[in-house]
Amino acid sequence: MHPDYQSDRLEWSGESNKFIGNDSQKSFCMKLRNDIVGIRLGLENLSIALNSDLELSNIASIGPQGIEPLLLEEIRALEHIEGTLERLTSKVSETTRTATESKADQAPESNRAKTALKAIIGPDLEEELLVFYEEPKVRAFHEDSSMEHQIDWADLFFDLTYVAAAQQLGHLLKEDVSWLGLFYFSTIFLCMSDAWRFKTYHDSTFYAKDLTHKMADVLYVCSVATSALFIQPIEEMKRMGTGYATGLSISLAVNTTILGFEKLEIYLLSKDQKAREYCGLELITMVAPRLIMYAAASTISAIELYKNNEHETRTENDFLYVTLLLLGGNLLGTLLPIIGPWLNAFPVLTSLIPWHYEHIAERYGAWIMLMLGESVLGLILTPVQDNLVFYISFIVALLTVQLIQLNHFASEEFEPSKHALARSTTGANLWIELMSLFSLSLVVFGVGLQLLLKNAVCDVNYSSQKMHGRRRLLSQHEGCAVVPRSSALLLCGAFLAQYVLQQFIIPQHEGWHTYLGHFVDPEKVPCGLFLLIGVKLATVFATVILDVFSGNMSSLEMLASIAAIATAQCLTQAVENMFVHLGKKQK
Repeated sequence: MHPDYQSDRLEWSGESNKFIGNDSQKSFCMKLRNDIVGIRLGLENLSIALNSDLELSNIASIGPQGIEPLLLEEIRALEHIEGTLERLTSKVSETTRTATESKADQAPESNRAKTALKAIIGPDLEEELLVFYEEPKVRAFHEDSSMEHQIDWADLFFDLTYVAAAQQLGHLLKEDVSWLGLFYFSTIFLCMSDAWRFKTYHDSTFYAKDLTHKMADVLYVCSVATSALFIQPIEEMKRMGTGYATGLSISLAVNTTILGFEKLEIYLLSKDQKAREYCGLELITMVAPRLIMYAAASTISAIELYKNNEHETRTENDFLYVTLLLLGGNLLGTLLPIIGPWLNAFPVLTSLIPWHYEHIAERYGAWIMLMLGESVLGLILTPVQDNLVFYISFIVALLTVQLIQLNHFASEEFEPSKHALARSTTGANLWIELMSLFSLSLVVFGVGLQLLLKNAVCDVNYSSQKMHGRRRLLSQHEGCAVVPRSSALLLCGAFLAQYVLQQFIIPQHEGWHTYLGHFVDPEKVPCGLFLLIGVKLATVFATVILDVFSGNMSSLEMLASIAAIATAQCLTQAVENMFVHLGKKQK
């Protein structure tokens, strides 16, 4: 009952002929009386329908002057009505339950199955499973204002396919450590990560839990897993007769088509004008370029597969054309949504429907962990060599991966309101593209670590001699193999790239002007932070010098040097966070 209608809130004063402690205006009294009359009439009708006696007194027709003396009595009558209503509710529930049980006995087998399913899995899950189709909702408008996001186990299962994909890509690069091999690796990596990004953006914008969309997600995961299956060593993929290039191209075209149908569904069926416009622009700028290029790559590779039935037939140029088409589709689908608003061709997509920033930040955190996981998995799967230096090299390499992980997540922003995604459109686009390149460099770095660990075949107390300015292996227990030039360049280049990219990622959250202001404004931070910039530059030059002198270093020496530089970078970032970000919050 409303608090103003409770009898203990009012007290009748016979002397003053007024109510004490609450509003005694006649308009309020008339409203209350009309409410009581309406409730009683409704309950009397319900009582007749249910053959129940409410024992309600009749309401006399009373004018405005006679309301106040009888108001307290009517309020107490209303409390009696409230109790009677509870009893009627219980009776209605009992009658409904009896009728339902009687109807269930005469129901067909399908209705009995539904009842049994609801009893087993509960009403909430039953509601999701039995809804065959419902229109996707805009996440920003479907959830509350804080846009809270819960972990979706389907997302975590989807991520498992990328554990295998990253491992396959690592094997591809290890088999061909060259500039052309790096090009093939980067193209396939960007296409695979593009499928992950595309689905992440869609899930951060739209929300659907019906059976139809769940099955669409299952098909999407299958297509991505199939793409990973066809990632084989470069020499095998160049042989168009093997069908690996064809399978990869078709799988990428299929997963783009599946997500394209979901966009088309919203564009045609949604009642929200902004949702239709949003998905229409995505179909034109993101889906169509990818689908056209992937379909062209699938067609060329399928023709070559038909022409070259023998696996030994090698058509390297055809595979290069297929790779260029895949790269073109990825670049067009990525750049058109960015360039279009600059040319005033169409509005920014997020101006129509905002992304779920917390969801995207969380998903990218999981994505980086997946790429780091490839390094850990590759190190663990390296063939064990019964040698002390191998075990030491393994520990040093594993520590280096952990230092990179600590350095990245210590500098990343996970509060949605302060994230680069929420700051500006330019900052959001830069952050997304830099994160893609950063994750690529992590996989390349992991491959470099695996190559060096595989090369660590020397004893701790080894003896060596110089030959043409390089150490040569005297024996497996006396000497140490020098680091191959290609492996050293791959490791140092990827290590340098990930650190430089990270330094460009950090300022996107607050803007370059604000970020650089921390280092030049003496009122915010101590002048000692100028030294931090010097240390960062020193670690960059140290990495370059390490690559130059790698020809005279063993695998263990190379890994130890990388670990030392990573430690310096991690400590530098920790000091920067302490003096800049924490100091800024205190002031």
